Order: sequence, then C-alpha cells, then structure tokens
Amino acid sequence: MLALNTIQIILVVIGSVMLLQLALECWCAVIHDWFIGDGSKKAAEEDGQDREPATFVIPAHNEASIIRDMLTEFKKQVRENDHVIVVAHNCSDETAEVAREFNVHVCEYDAPDEIGKAFALAGGVDYARDHHLESSCIVVMDADCYGEPHAMDRLVRYIQKSGRVVQSIYMMRQGEDDNSVISQVSTLALYIKNHVRLLGLNVLGMPVQITGSGFGMPYSMAMQINFRSTALAEDMRLGMELACVGQGAVLCENARVSALLPENNEIAEKQRTRWEHGHLEILFGCAPRLIKSAIVHAHPRLLLSALDLAVPPLAVTTVLTIALLFVVGAIGALTGEVVPFIILFISACLAGGGIMLGWIQFARKDVPLSVIWKIPRYVVWKVPIYFKFFGKRQSGWVKTKRDEEEHKQ
Repeated sequence: MLALNTIQIILVVIGSVMLLQLALECWCAVIHDWFIGDGSKKAAEEDGQDREPATFVIPAHNEASIIRDMLTEFKKQVRENDHVIVVAHNCSDETAEVAREFNVHVCEYDAPDEIGKAFALAGGVDYARDHHLESSCIVVMDADCYGEPHAMDRLVRYIQKSGRVVQSIYMMRQGEDDNSVISQVSTLALYIKNHVRLLGLNVLGMPVQITGSGFGMPYSMAMQINFRSTALAEDMRLGMELACVGQGAVLCENARVSALLPENNEIAEKQRTRWEHGHLEILFGCAPRLIKSAIVHAHPRLLLSALDLAVPPLAVTTVLTIALLFVVGAIGALTGEVVPFIILFISACLAGGGIMLGWIQFARKDVPLSVIWKIPRYVVWKVPIYFKFFGKRQSGWVKTKRDEEEHKQ
C-alpha cells in the first residue's frame, strides 16, 4: 500500500506541476489582456517614424517556388537603408537567381555536411560580418513568412529600445481553402503555444521561447553567438541557451508574422514529426537538468523557464492528463486516498479553463468553437508521431516540403 501511495504522490506532483505551469501562463496572458491590453495604440503612434537601420537574414533552402511572393511583400516593410540577406543554403533550384531580382544581398552557402536552418542562419550572420553590413540589429525571417503591417518596424524598434533578444508573435494558420481537422486544431494549438503562453511568460517577466521566425537581437550580440546546431528544434534550443546566460528573449506582442500550414497531410505529418520530436528531445534531454540547476542555485526565473520547456505539446498534455487522472483515480480507489486525485483534477480544470479563456480572448476569430470538439481526432492522428519518438526517432533536420512543390510533381 505504501508503494502505491508513493507512486500516486509522484504522479500527482509531475502532473500538477505541468498543468499549473500551463494554467499560470494562460491565466496571466488573459488577465493582462483584459486589464492592460496589447499596447497597439501606442505602437501605432510610432508607426512610420524614423529608426536605425537593421539587417534581415532570410534562410532559404530550395524556396524558388515561394521566395518571389515573400520578397515582394517583405520589401514593402523594410527601409531603404536596411540590409536584406537571402541565404540560399544548399540549394539545387533557382532560389538565388529569384532573390537577386529584388536587389538584395544573396549568400550562396553550400555546405552539404551542414544541414538545417541553424547553419543557414549562421551563414547569413557570417556574411553580414564579412561584408561589413553593420546595423543596429539582426532580424530573422523564414522564407515562407509574411509580416503584418508595420511588423518589422515595431520589432526592430523594440530591439533597439530594449537591447534584448526579441520574439514577435509568430503564428501558423490554415489557408482559406484548408478545412482539414489537422490544420484547424493545429492553428488552435499554435495560438496557445506561440501567443497565449508566450504572452503569459512575458507578463511574468520570464524569458520567452524563440519560435523560429520573426525574432531578432542587437547586432553586437548576434556576432558573438554560435548559431550552428544539429537540434531538430534549433530555435527552442537557442532560446534556452540564451536564457541560461541571462539573455533570454522578450515578446513584442505588437509585431506579428505568420505562415500557412501545409494542406497536404503527408507534408503536415513530416512537419509535425520534426516539431514534436524536437520539442520532446529538449523536454527529456535539457529540461530536467535546467530544473535541477535552478533549484540548486535558487534561481526562480530559470526554474519557471525550465518548467515552461517541460510542458509538452498540447496533444501530449491532453493524453498525459487523461492517463494521469485515470491512474491516480484508480490508486485512490484502492487506497482510499482521494486528496491527490482532487489536487490533480483541480490542476487540470485550471489548465483547461486557461486554454478556453485563451481561445476566447485571442483565437476565437480564427478558430471556431467547433474545433474544440475535434481535438480528440487530432490527438489520435498525433499518437503515432509520439510512438516514433521512442522507436524510430527522427534524428536529422528535414526541410518541410511546400504545397507548391507537391502540386508540381
């Protein structure tokens, strides 16, 4: 009986910490938005004002099918004295040729042994240094990303004012003709992960995660960082490493960038596999060490950052919560100890309530209520991806195909 009680307590601690961290972030974001707002009025007053030049790095691997449209829109957001560097990384198509049509710097970076966006980013930063493209800051944009009006100005201005690493709100949304369950629930999950939770961390004064695109840092800081990494979630790892040395990112909630989720299910599965395996890789490999270090050195800010990393993707959190409630409830039925189950149940309700309020406050316009009832189907679709992590784990960075490429085949 003692052994069962011990197992029950361990499971409740693990589950409650995970769920309460998620609840804390969501509730803080919602309450902040209720009483303070997003500061869009103040940001709008500064739109169009002069700012110092910036250097934009756009990693691109075989992006000829989309880079023209992206640069057409992106050039509307940059100033005449800004530097734009397109890094044609290990390309076998016409990415570099298309980019040159827009009068931008093109870095053709061929290194077959260096695979992944992290290496392309490093190549772009090296190019800026070697060609003396000095500016106030370095900003990273993916080749499939589009900034909302004034997003780049707001992001650059915030970097210049704060002197910090700054992450914009980066969203991935379903296309107008994409009605798949996968894309609909993915949009909701990304709203919670990249908008609600990051805002909550920012309100708490905690470092936020780097989410892959629409982030930047002072030029001098970028020159000192080794961006090269073989991690699947290279952006998450970079954010974690910066937080560990006291240079964690802050959120600029008035600068927003977005990209479209792939409509093709096979492409979507490959993209999610890289995302989820990368997240779980960091969760199991780095988060426990960070938590231990934060406790040993009595570092509460680092502890909250580590606990944030330890919150699994939404689908995993859903499955784990249901499983933990079942197991803890079953042990409670055998031992008569119901308090642990009540604690876990309350934690689950707080997290679930935070997610629902986050949807109402931030995502309702893009994600209809009907999507909530499709989450179980989404979870079932994702389960094989998680099983692969413990069996046939993805070990190398694989670029996500674009729907445009698939249509050409």
